[in-house]
Amino acid sequence: NEVMRMREMKDSGIEWIGQIPKDWKIARLCYLIDGYKAGPFGSALIMDKLSDEGNILIYTPETIATGNTELPTNKYLPECRKDEMQQFFVKSGDIIFPIVGSLGRAMVVNENMPIGIINQRLAKFRLSSNEIVYPFFMRLFGESDFFQKYIELMCKSSIIVNLTKMILHDIPVP
Repeated sequence: NEVMRMREMKDSGIEWIGQIPKDWKIARLCYLIDGYKAGPFGSALIMDKLSDEGNILIYTPETIATGNTELPTNKYLPECRKDEMQQFFVKSGDIIFPIVGSLGRAMVVNENMPIGIINQRLAKFRLSSNEIVYPFFMRLFGESDFFQKYIELMCKSSIIVNLTKMILHDIPVP
């Protein structure tokens, strides 16, 4: 890569990351994010109490996998449950991602997306550091196998891959 040749590089100190630009640092994800929140515990979001239409979308791993908020399988939270689910609402700038099953993908919520909450298989956070190059972070976190490999290593003894807050917080980020 021509940019890499022009830029002075250094060893990251982490074998699977390799070399990084000399002026970059490696930090644990927990120091770079705010507002981590996993979706509601299973029984809190009972499927038969959801609607097939409405104004409060239930974001799911399928939403992230397809990049589509208009799926035929979408479910909606009834307005009467809005207050009890307030902590799970997504805001523009939130990064939402699966924590069970198919990991290694993510989506940034933007102002054009429907009002909604995360379901029990998702979590959310916001980047808090202005030192992070946002598009670079999203390529690493949501589009490449960079974090996927780390997560697989950390969850290698599990039958069901589950991204815990502890594993997520410990991820090294260039």
